[in-house]
Amino acid sequence: AVGIPAVDTLSSDPQPQVLTWQKRGKTVIWSDDMLRLLAEGVTLHGLRNWSLVAEHVGCGVNRSNCWRRWKNFHDPSLKGFNSGPWS
Repeated sequence: AVGIPAVDTLSSDPQPQVLTWQKRGKTVIWSDDMLRLLAEGVTLHGLRNWSLVAEHVGCGVNRSNCWRRWKNFHDPSLKGFNSGPWS
């Protein structure tokens, strides 16, 4: 199985998630619910099926949004995982 953080670790930060992406010229903010769904989607569908992960997250995200968010901020193999302001 993939080393995936517990869902509750994604929402333990009292600061709101402010990392965003552009969707048709509008900035969209990752909510705690979206981060929980991202972790669930990776658990269910793995790291090679980002289209299904994006479908699981919903909210108009695509596979690239999910992959980048996971790769840059939530991948447990990142150095310092769960020790920074975004964990």
